[in-house]
Amino acid sequence: MRFRAPSRGLALSAALLLSLTACAGGDPEEEATASPTTTAPASASDGTASEGSSSEGSESDVPEEGEASDATSSDADSTEAGGSGDGGEYVPASEDGPAQNVPKPQMPEEMKEETHEGGTAAVAYWWDTLYYLQQTGDAGPMLEVSSEDCAYCHRYASELEALYAEGQWHTGSKPQVVSSQVGGDNPQKRALALTSLITLGESTHFDENGGIVKDGSTPEFKDDPWYNDVRFNPEKGHWDVTYTAPGGPENE
Repeated sequence: MRFRAPSRGLALSAALLLSLTACAGGDPEEEATASPTTTAPASASDGTASEGSSSEGSESDVPEEGEASDATSSDADSTEAGGSGDGGEYVPASEDGPAQNVPKPQMPEEMKEETHEGGTAAVAYWWDTLYYLQQTGDAGPMLEVSSEDCAYCHRYASELEALYAEGQWHTGSKPQVVSSQVGGDNPQKRALALTSLITLGESTHFDENGGIVKDGSTPEFKDDPWYNDVRFNPEKGHWDVTYTAPGGPENE
């Protein structure tokens, strides 16, 4: 089976890296023949944290008996831009500002198992963490499942952290891993090579003044092939992404 990187896939790569070229710290793992497997994406938590609010005021602000209070506290106003889902209602990013109280992705138990299914679950979870980074500027979850060899992962993390530090933000939708096919298996190095089909909604990049940054925005993509190397890390107890790039290797 042959996968080819379409022009839209290359455009997605450029936008995801904010005009940086996707790269890796080394050659892909040596491949051996393996039976193709197709899996559904790992599910991320869709739950939101309980809504909370707080208010402070002097004695003069306290309403008299029988008088309704007009003082309210907004979750979005009390949460820093791009905040994680530690409290308050999730508010998607928009032209009005960055996302608020973004639910943090939960690592699936399956990716803690040294199996083909665990490797494919790791790819789906990695895309969940990339979306979380894009919505919050928090690279922690993605870097936890990205090896030091994954130059793409670390460069993109640095770019997004800097972007949010400057007050910029992204809209967008959660990527969907439609399927993942194992193209190579290297048991000695505990490594798998996979090609996944990714569906991703359009996103808009806003600068610190609320202006649209066209080079950082992306159109909608459907079933675009992306290539990943993953390796099981026994010290961490789960799979790590070691390489990622748009398109895929040629598989006869």
